[in-house]
Amino acid sequence: MRLAYSMVLSFAAGILPAFSTAQAATRELPYEIARIIEEDSSRAIDRFGRIMTGISADGTISEMAIRRREMVEDASQRARRLSALLALDLDNDGQVIDREITASFEAASTRDRRELLVLTAAADKDRNNIITFEEMRLAAAESVRGNRRSARDMSFAYDMLVFDLDNSGDVTMREMMEAVERFSPKCSCVE
Repeated sequence: MRLAYSMVLSFAAGILPAFSTAQAATRELPYEIARIIEEDSSRAIDRFGRIMTGISADGTISEMAIRRREMVEDASQRARRLSALLALDLDNDGQVIDREITASFEAASTRDRRELLVLTAAADKDRNNIITFEEMRLAAAESVRGNRRSARDMSFAYDMLVFDLDNSGDVTMREMMEAVERFSPKCSCVE
Protein backbone atom coordinates (compact mmCIF):
# COMPACT_ATOMS: atom_id res chain seq x y z
CA MET A 1 0.00 0.00 0.00
CA ARG A 2 1.51 3.30 -1.09
CA LEU A 3 0.67 6.40 0.86
CA ALA A 4 0.27 9.69 -0.91
CA TYR A 5 0.15 13.13 0.56
CA SER A 6 -2.52 15.43 -0.66
CA MET A 7 -2.68 19.15 -0.26
CA VAL A 8 -6.07 20.78 -0.44
CA LEU A 9 -5.98 24.52 -0.91
CA SER A 10 -9.03 26.47 0.08
CA PHE A 11 -9.69 29.26 -2.37
CA ALA A 12 -12.72 30.47 -0.42
CA ALA A 13 -10.47 31.18 2.54
CA GLY A 14 -8.07 33.01 0.22
CA ILE A 15 -5.12 30.84 1.13
CA LEU A 16 -3.44 31.21 -2.27
CA PRO A 17 -4.97 34.21 -4.02
CA ALA A 18 -2.51 33.90 -6.93
CA PHE A 19 -4.42 30.86 -8.17
CA SER A 20 -7.55 31.44 -10.20
CA THR A 21 -10.71 29.50 -9.48
CA ALA A 22 -10.39 27.94 -12.94
CA GLN A 23 -7.35 26.06 -11.68
CA ALA A 24 -7.75 22.81 -9.81
CA ALA A 25 -8.91 23.14 -6.23
CA THR A 26 -6.37 20.60 -5.11
CA ARG A 27 -2.66 20.64 -5.63
CA GLU A 28 -0.73 17.42 -5.20
CA LEU A 29 2.52 17.66 -3.32
CA PRO A 30 5.11 15.02 -4.14
CA TYR A 31 5.27 12.46 -1.35
CA GLU A 32 8.83 13.21 -0.18
CA ILE A 33 8.26 16.97 -0.20
CA ALA A 34 5.08 16.63 1.85
CA ARG A 35 6.73 14.19 4.26
CA ILE A 36 9.62 16.58 4.89
CA ILE A 37 7.26 19.52 5.43
CA GLU A 38 5.08 17.48 7.79
CA GLU A 39 8.08 16.41 9.91
CA ASP A 40 9.31 19.95 10.56
CA SER A 41 8.46 22.91 8.36
CA SER A 42 11.38 25.07 9.52
CA ARG A 43 13.86 22.30 8.76
CA ALA A 44 12.11 21.81 5.41
CA ILE A 45 12.67 25.47 4.55
CA ASP A 46 16.34 25.13 5.44
CA ARG A 47 16.76 21.92 3.44
CA PHE A 48 14.90 23.21 0.38
CA GLY A 49 16.80 26.50 0.59
CA ARG A 50 20.15 24.68 0.49
CA ILE A 51 19.03 22.72 -2.55
CA MET A 52 17.83 25.89 -4.28
CA THR A 53 21.06 27.81 -3.62
CA GLY A 54 22.99 24.79 -4.88
CA ILE A 55 21.24 25.24 -8.21
CA SER A 56 21.44 29.01 -8.59
CA ALA A 57 23.27 31.65 -6.62
CA ASP A 58 20.15 33.65 -5.81
CA GLY A 59 18.16 30.52 -4.97
CA THR A 60 15.59 30.98 -7.73
CA ILE A 61 14.92 27.71 -9.50
CA SER A 62 13.17 26.82 -12.72
CA GLU A 63 13.08 23.73 -14.84
CA MET A 64 15.74 25.27 -17.11
CA ALA A 65 18.00 26.22 -14.17
CA ILE A 66 17.77 22.70 -12.74
CA ARG A 67 18.58 21.16 -16.12
CA ARG A 68 21.58 23.50 -16.59
CA ARG A 69 22.87 22.51 -13.15
CA GLU A 70 22.52 18.82 -14.04
CA MET A 71 24.46 19.39 -17.28
CA VAL A 72 27.26 21.19 -15.41
CA GLU A 73 27.50 18.38 -12.85
CA ASP A 74 27.52 15.75 -15.61
CA ALA A 75 30.28 17.59 -17.48
CA SER A 76 32.34 17.90 -14.29
CA GLN A 77 31.96 14.20 -13.57
CA ARG A 78 32.98 13.28 -17.12
CA ALA A 79 36.01 15.57 -16.85
CA ARG A 80 37.10 13.94 -13.57
CA ARG A 81 36.83 10.45 -15.08
CA LEU A 82 38.63 11.46 -18.27
CA SER A 83 41.33 13.17 -16.22
CA ALA A 84 41.85 10.01 -14.15
CA LEU A 85 42.25 7.95 -17.31
CA LEU A 86 44.56 10.47 -18.97
CA ALA A 87 46.74 10.46 -15.85
CA LEU A 88 47.51 6.80 -16.64
CA ASP A 89 48.91 7.76 -20.04
CA LEU A 90 52.46 8.10 -18.74
CA ASP A 91 54.13 8.60 -22.13
CA ASN A 92 51.41 11.00 -23.37
CA ASP A 93 50.75 9.11 -26.61
CA GLY A 94 46.97 9.19 -26.31
CA GLN A 95 46.52 5.61 -25.15
CA VAL A 96 47.13 3.61 -22.01
CA ILE A 97 48.93 0.30 -22.40
CA ASP A 98 49.55 -2.56 -20.02
CA ARG A 99 52.97 -1.28 -18.86
CA GLU A 100 51.52 2.12 -17.94
CA ILE A 101 48.72 0.49 -15.96
CA THR A 102 51.22 -1.73 -14.15
CA ALA A 103 53.50 1.23 -13.31
CA SER A 104 50.53 3.24 -12.02
CA PHE A 105 49.25 0.22 -10.08
CA GLU A 106 52.63 -0.29 -8.36
CA ALA A 107 52.80 3.37 -7.34
CA ALA A 108 49.22 3.49 -6.04
CA SER A 109 47.96 2.90 -2.52
CA THR A 110 45.75 -0.12 -1.78
CA ARG A 111 42.55 1.92 -2.02
CA ASP A 112 43.68 3.55 -5.24
CA ARG A 113 44.58 0.15 -6.70
CA ARG A 114 40.99 -1.03 -6.43
CA GLU A 115 39.78 2.15 -8.14
CA LEU A 116 42.44 1.75 -10.80
CA LEU A 117 41.36 -1.82 -11.56
CA VAL A 118 37.70 -0.84 -11.83
CA LEU A 119 38.54 2.22 -13.91
CA THR A 120 40.75 0.41 -16.42
CA ALA A 121 38.49 -2.66 -16.68
CA ALA A 122 35.51 -0.47 -17.48
CA ALA A 123 37.44 1.61 -20.01
CA ASP A 124 39.05 -1.21 -22.03
CA LYS A 125 35.92 -2.13 -24.00
CA ASP A 126 37.61 -4.40 -26.54
CA ARG A 127 39.74 -6.14 -23.87
CA ASN A 128 42.98 -5.76 -25.84
CA ASN A 129 44.88 -4.25 -22.88
CA ILE A 130 45.10 -0.90 -24.66
CA ILE A 131 42.82 1.94 -23.65
CA THR A 132 42.53 4.33 -26.55
CA PHE A 133 41.45 7.94 -26.21
CA GLU A 134 38.07 7.02 -27.73
CA GLU A 135 37.61 4.32 -25.05
CA MET A 136 38.57 6.88 -22.39
CA ARG A 137 36.00 9.32 -23.73
CA LEU A 138 33.28 6.66 -23.82
CA ALA A 139 34.12 5.49 -20.30
CA ALA A 140 33.91 9.07 -19.06
CA ALA A 141 30.50 9.50 -20.69
CA GLU A 142 29.23 6.22 -19.25
CA SER A 143 30.36 7.19 -15.76
CA VAL A 144 27.66 9.86 -15.66
CA ARG A 145 24.73 7.53 -16.32
CA GLY A 146 22.93 6.71 -13.11
CA ASN A 147 25.81 7.95 -11.02
CA ARG A 148 24.91 11.59 -10.41
CA ARG A 149 26.14 12.63 -6.99
CA SER A 150 23.17 14.77 -6.13
CA ALA A 151 20.43 13.04 -8.10
CA ARG A 152 18.19 13.10 -5.05
CA ASP A 153 18.65 16.86 -4.66
CA MET A 154 17.82 17.36 -8.33
CA SER A 155 14.74 15.18 -7.96
CA PHE A 156 13.69 17.31 -4.98
CA ALA A 157 14.35 20.44 -7.02
CA TYR A 158 12.03 19.28 -9.80
CA ASP A 159 9.44 18.36 -7.16
CA MET A 160 9.81 21.81 -5.57
CA LEU A 161 8.54 23.41 -8.77
CA VAL A 162 5.10 22.80 -7.23
CA PHE A 163 5.94 25.80 -5.01
CA ASP A 164 5.59 28.13 -8.02
CA LEU A 165 2.68 30.00 -6.49
CA ASP A 166 2.41 32.66 -9.20
CA ASN A 167 2.84 30.18 -12.10
CA SER A 168 5.77 32.17 -13.50
CA GLY A 169 7.93 29.11 -14.12
CA ASP A 170 10.38 30.21 -11.40
CA VAL A 171 10.32 29.39 -7.71
CA THR A 172 11.92 32.07 -5.56
CA MET A 173 13.06 31.60 -1.98
CA ARG A 174 10.15 33.75 -0.88
CA GLU A 175 7.64 31.56 -2.76
CA MET A 176 9.18 28.39 -1.33
CA MET A 177 9.02 29.70 2.24
CA GLU A 178 5.46 30.95 1.78
CA ALA A 179 4.35 27.66 0.22
CA VAL A 180 5.95 25.56 2.97
CA GLU A 181 4.30 27.71 5.65
CA ARG A 182 0.93 27.41 3.93
CA PHE A 183 1.24 23.73 3.09
CA SER A 184 2.55 22.55 6.47
CA PRO A 185 -0.72 22.55 8.46
CA LYS A 186 -2.57 21.01 5.52
CA CYS A 187 -0.42 17.93 4.83
CA SER A 188 -2.35 14.79 5.56
CA CYS A 189 -1.86 11.16 4.80
CA VAL A 190 -4.39 9.54 2.45
CA GLU A 191 -4.50 6.12 0.86
